Amino acid sequence: MSKTECDRHAADYRATVNEAAGIAGVDVDQLAGYKARLLLGLMERMIRTAATGEGSIGEERALATRLLNRRSLPQWVETWEAIGRAKADVASLNLDRGLLVLETFHRLQQVAREHPI
Repeated sequence: MSKTECDRHAADYRATVNEAAGIAGVDVDQLAGYKARLLLGLMERMIRTAATGEGSIGEERALATRLLNRRSLPQWVETWEAIGRAKADVASLNLDRGLLVLETFHRLQQVAREHPI
């Protein structure tokens, strides 16, 4: 993807996030925090499901089965921990939350592609 395409996607993403925050009646930082907590919670339950067979809610078991297995579990745990650290860094250092979201999707895409079931 070229720099121009990346810039265009980033601008589209920022506009969408601003619109969603306005609709929800929260500021962009609060919305980013909510999304990160939801994603980290989902990842935690999927990892627990892959490791123990317990912890999933609703359709999460099917998602965990499709994405994780015991061989790929360490990489998924590493990704989950890295996203959690990045979220904490963004909050404590007042960094761009939009970049956190893009980085998070990139990490998820990498682990899913590098460790297919």
